[in-house]
Amino acid sequence: MYTIPLCLNHHTGQQGIHKVGMRQWEFQYGTQEELLEITNLKLQMLKDIHKNGYVDVNAYCQNDDIEQQLT
Repeated sequence: MYTIPLCLNHHTGQQGIHKVGMRQWEFQYGTQEELLEITNLKLQMLKDIHKNGYVDVNAYCQNDDIEQQLT
C-alpha cells in the first residue's frame, strides 16, 4: 500500500481531490504517481540526514521539476 500525505484541505476540503475531481486535482498538483515519487524521495532524504548528518540533493534529482518540488 502506498500513501501520499495530504492536508485536510487538499483531501476533502474546497481544494480537495474529492471536491474538484481527480482530473482537475492532478492537473493542478501533479499525478498521484508523481507525488508518490516526490514523497518517497523526501523520505529517503530524511533517512540519509538521520544516518549521515547531511544529504546531497543532487543525488536524488532526475529532472528540474522534481528538484524544484524538493526545495
